[in-house]
Amino acid sequence: GGPMRVAPVGFAYRHLRDDAAAMRVVVEAAIGFTHRHDEAIDAATVLALAVARAATAHPSVGEGAAAFVRRLAADCATDELRARLDGAAAALAEGSGDKAEAGADGGGGSVDGGGGGG
Repeated sequence: GGPMRVAPVGFAYRHLRDDAAAMRVVVEAAIGFTHRHDEAIDAATVLALAVARAATAHPSVGEGAAAFVRRLAADCATDELRARLDGAAAALAEGSGDKAEAGADGGGGSVDGGGGGG
């Protein structure tokens, strides 16, 4: 499906790692013929950005998992995915024992975004 097609897109277009709007255009071209819903395109774009950022990250730069996910959440176009990623980032920060990171977004939210099925 969409995620299978966008992982290579994220790697091929890794120079767009900090340009969510441009990455979204590329992702829509890759999956738009089968995945036209806003949430599907948003999730695929976030996955492509994650791949692009992971592929270009320098090992000595210590961005933790929670900060990585929080940065992806900031690039979401849909509120539902943003809430889910914010919740995941809070859970990662809490699980890591990093009090400063856990409080970066107020510490609220749940991993599943509070319901709604999906």
